[in-house]
Amino acid sequence: MTFKSSNKNVIQVNEKAEYGDKSDSGSIIYNKAVLQIKKTGKTTIYAYVNGVEVDQCSVTVKKAVNKVRAKTYDINVKSKNSKSVEAKKVFKIISGVGKIKYKKVSGDKGVSISSAGNVKIKKDVKRGSYRITVRISAGGDSNYNSGSTKVKFYVKVK
Repeated sequence: MTFKSSNKNVIQVNEKAEYGDKSDSGSIIYNKAVLQIKKTGKTTIYAYVNGVEVDQCSVTVKKAVNKVRAKTYDINVKSKNSKSVEAKKVFKIISGVGKIKYKKVSGDKGVSISSAGNVKIKKDVKRGSYRITVRISAGGDSNYNSGSTKVKFYVKVK
């Protein structure tokens, strides 16, 4: 038995399958027909026995979900000076495919977030602890949709 794909750019199939065991009904089970997914799109997989087409299956490969996960770290600063903190000291991206962008969702006006994730605490912010919520989004690529997540961290002003 051999297999072929109508679009090898989407799915590539190894040409031959190995014989397996007989099923309860007496038919031979073929196994190890390896499909290698190349990119998103549509294709049809054809099965041949002795050069004669015996079956076909239409397949659609869609983009995968882009699960964005991040860990956050709290910031401690003094109130008299404005302070800028790099993104890598506040956010650790665990997973996400594509360009990462940051956007402040809620929190004190004295704290701002750049699209690169840098945190800026303005001068003369009152003492206290401020909870900041940020949406982190990943742009995706040809195999992944864009995705996002919300994270929270605290800015403690002394």
